[in-house]
Amino acid sequence: MEPTSKVTLINQEAENTSKRDYIRDIETTIQQRWDQNNTFQVDAGEPDEESWMGTFPYPYMNGRLHLGHSFTLSKVEFDTGYQRMKGKKALFPFAFHCTGMPIASCAQKLEREMDEFGNPPNFPDDDDDGAVNKNMSKKLQAKTAAKRQWNIMKTIDIEEEIIPQFSDPNFWCTFFPEVVRQDLKNFGCKIDWRRSFITTDLNKFYDAFIQWQFNKLKQQDKIKFGKRYTIYSPKDNGPCMDHDRTDEGEGVGVKEYTIIKQLLVKPYPECLKHLEDDERPIYLVPATLRPETMYGQTNCFVLPEGDYLAMEVINDEIFVVSPHAARNIAHQDLTPVFGEFNTLAEFNGADLIGAGLKAPLASYDIIYVLPMMTVDPTKGTGVVTSVPSDAPADHAALTDLKNKPALREKYGIKDEWVLPFETVPIINIPEFGDTSAVTVYEQLNIVSQNQLDLLETAKDMVYLKGFDTGVMKVGKYEGQMVKVIKPIIKQELIDANQAAKYCEPEEVVISRTGDKCVVALCDQWFLDYGDEEWKAKTQKCMERLRFQDPVVEKQFNYHLNRYHEWACSRSFGLGTKLPWDPQYVIESLSDSTIYMAYYTIAHLFQKDLYGNEDNLIPFDELNHDVFEYIFADGPYTENITISKDVLDLARKEFEFFYPVDLRVSGKDLIGNHLVFFLYNHVAFFPEKFWPKRIRVNGHLLLNKKKMSKRTGNFITLEGAIKRYTADGTRFAIASAGDDIEDANFTTDNADQAIKKLWNIINWIEDICPEFPEDDEIVFETFIQKSFDAAIEATASEADKAYDEMNYQMAVNLSFFEFINLRDNYIKYSDEGGEPLNYSIIKKWTTTFVKLMAPITPHISEFLWMDVLNNTTSIVDTTFPNIELSSEIQALAAAFRSIEETLKDLRKRKQNFEKKKKNVEGITVKVFSEFPAWQADTLALLENFYTENGCFPEKKELVQLVRSNDSLKRFMGMVMGFSAEFIKNFQPGDSFNLALGYDEFELFSEIGEIVKTSLGLQNFTVEHTDETPGKSGVPGRPKIIFN
Repeated sequence: MEPTSKVTLINQEAENTSKRDYIRDIETTIQQRWDQNNTFQVDAGEPDEESWMGTFPYPYMNGRLHLGHSFTLSKVEFDTGYQRMKGKKALFPFAFHCTGMPIASCAQKLEREMDEFGNPPNFPDDDDDGAVNKNMSKKLQAKTAAKRQWNIMKTIDIEEEIIPQFSDPNFWCTFFPEVVRQDLKNFGCKIDWRRSFITTDLNKFYDAFIQWQFNKLKQQDKIKFGKRYTIYSPKDNGPCMDHDRTDEGEGVGVKEYTIIKQLLVKPYPECLKHLEDDERPIYLVPATLRPETMYGQTNCFVLPEGDYLAMEVINDEIFVVSPHAARNIAHQDLTPVFGEFNTLAEFNGADLIGAGLKAPLASYDIIYVLPMMTVDPTKGTGVVTSVPSDAPADHAALTDLKNKPALREKYGIKDEWVLPFETVPIINIPEFGDTSAVTVYEQLNIVSQNQLDLLETAKDMVYLKGFDTGVMKVGKYEGQMVKVIKPIIKQELIDANQAAKYCEPEEVVISRTGDKCVVALCDQWFLDYGDEEWKAKTQKCMERLRFQDPVVEKQFNYHLNRYHEWACSRSFGLGTKLPWDPQYVIESLSDSTIYMAYYTIAHLFQKDLYGNEDNLIPFDELNHDVFEYIFADGPYTENITISKDVLDLARKEFEFFYPVDLRVSGKDLIGNHLVFFLYNHVAFFPEKFWPKRIRVNGHLLLNKKKMSKRTGNFITLEGAIKRYTADGTRFAIASAGDDIEDANFTTDNADQAIKKLWNIINWIEDICPEFPEDDEIVFETFIQKSFDAAIEATASEADKAYDEMNYQMAVNLSFFEFINLRDNYIKYSDEGGEPLNYSIIKKWTTTFVKLMAPITPHISEFLWMDVLNNTTSIVDTTFPNIELSSEIQALAAAFRSIEETLKDLRKRKQNFEKKKKNVEGITVKVFSEFPAWQADTLALLENFYTENGCFPEKKELVQLVRSNDSLKRFMGMVMGFSAEFIKNFQPGDSFNLALGYDEFELFSEIGEIVKTSLGLQNFTVEHTDETPGKSGVPGRPKIIFN
């Protein structure tokens, strides 16, 4: 009954876009209706009413939302619709993040371009779109090339006439929020826009809320001041936290080394001869993670072709390091002036080969500088101390030099610099002996320092065991465990001025201003996330949270335990100033942790996003006592000038909608925002207001590729709506995937969604006139009764999918499976010679429209009100909530089995006719008992599942079957049966053998359908007392052709 489409799909800019335009017209009409009726404005209810609030991290306002934003926010958007239809007062608020450096940096960059090149700028003909910052990684240089900001603005569809206004950072904060708000309205989001706001001190109301938050954290001694190591941008002259970084560096932390002071002895190499008369000591300073192994030093390695320099440091000393290390050292209070260093010489690593060194704790009086081809000058200091007893790479490099005279000759290495130096046993590891690196080197058959993968494997084997089980064999701590004395030896070396602490980023970090970041030791205000009591309380909150799978929970645990101090302020960018130290601005990951509480009251204080228009109260009346009254059940003090009635209403709103029922986010925010979200909630609120559920998703691929403006594989939300309609986009997003792995949005699916949605609209419009006025259903046949049961069973399964936020499954059940049920019912009725029961089709239609409402709300609203002529919005109806009786489940199983049964009978008939004459009739013999081996197999699977929480792997199952006397002779059948059962198993399913329906009744009822479908003259169904087996079992009857 579906209309046949002759319209070309739009994925290649089709000429005929009538389907898309028809749906867009529906969406526009419905959105206007929602706006007029304030459909999504939700206020606090009475105590006996159930509330629900879902939130999405407010997006940064430096551009439009793209499809990746839309994918993540769709999770809370879909759930908002579902929860409201479950009878709850469901609130979805939304705000706009402007805090931080990116907007200010972009505005400054644009202003510089106009100052230098005019307005509009006249860039040079040979302009490479801006000078590449040499501190960027090569990857980032190739990827972004530090593009001109003016041109970037043009690529995001900003009209050239207004681009100059973006040189004012405040203009970004007013322009993009309005654009994004309209895009989200066009997307059909169920957002209560009264509660929206922008961040920063542009909004005095939100600014006051953040000041209260930080004053209270300081009162609780959770904010402290001092020197701390932090990722730092020299260009921006401040800490560079996650949201201030490009993709290259998000989530990267500080890595701490110990640099060992290896004293250069005279005569100095030629490159340093001019310093021989300088009384200051010169040290090569290798960076190590294992200071306890310094007893085993035999030499020092450098990269022959690597760049090195000699730099002045504090205490009248000179360090020899790579330029990479010099930048970091200069920011760690190791040079006379912070951020600066004086270079005394520059040279290659080859110039140092043969230099003699006195190394702390080494058993050799003098060791020598030797070449190593795998030294990475961008990791550590570019200088590597060699401990061949416990470092496989060191053993490999030293062995190469010993065994290859030609290699020594190439670098002018004297034999006495290498050959006399034997491996020094310093640590006993029970599994590997006293020289673990040598043992593993030989076990893995390593023969060269160039076998990098094998050496990495060897290092992993040795380092972990060395720390966990290693015992010192030398020094004053002989006989003690490495893990006990490691920090002691480190501190003793530092105290003796034989070592120092050195830090650098774990990986390359590039700021949004294009600067390659360092680690700096600087004065800063920081949140003490390392406080054990605070961490334990956060752990308790996390253990109560509902996560979608153990992988996500494991990641939360990891990040919770890795945090200690977090720099919460900076000297540059937009935001709220620290109340007690206004030279600093609160950074963007620190002012975005409990703003969900502000959503509950924002509409009572401010009338617009900015807190500018006819506000309900003066912003300067918001003080500490006001927020304490609302959020902490504080007293109504004499410092409060706002009406108590207003504050009582604000408290009611907060206490009704809190806690946050759902927080959705991309997986990239687990390691910062989401953990901080939990930390701050437990710091401010009692347990009853702690978050309930966090839902994390992967990134969204576009046609199986990463979205990228550079490659053109990119779609904004606005673009997706124009091209695929709002509901078409939502449908394709819901189909893309739900777990923490990256999902895939395909343009083909979105194009097909338009056709599918258009078809179902037209089918329902066509069939509605046939519907009876009342909803009473009279079942006249088994097919009708089982079809009705299948509707209810599928709706119940869809309800479960929505509850679990499995939207891919929800679409499959609510749309595809539901339409398949309808099509099969119409087909079976036609083949069985039965008239359609329009009462059941009406039930199917109303159920279908409700099931799809969270995902395709415009179409569902249109069908519900404009086609089915209901008088209230679809969002205010009740989502199908069906208690499935055993009878309904059995009937649903019977209806669903018909299709497979017909396929099986047709295939068997075709196979029979290939060998013998044409079939005129079929006798179906139905078995009542299952084979004993199937019951035994399920018992085996159930026992394993109960003990392990999972099913056995294939090899494991084979062993279990072989050891079972009653099953081993049925090996092939057991394996096939088990695979099918495991594939279809859902937690909570029974391990009992049962079809779920009466097979004899089913065949008796579908006789006419079978005859018509298979072209038979006769059809008979019988019971059989035969022993089940190869000839047939319940669910696969014995067939006799005649």
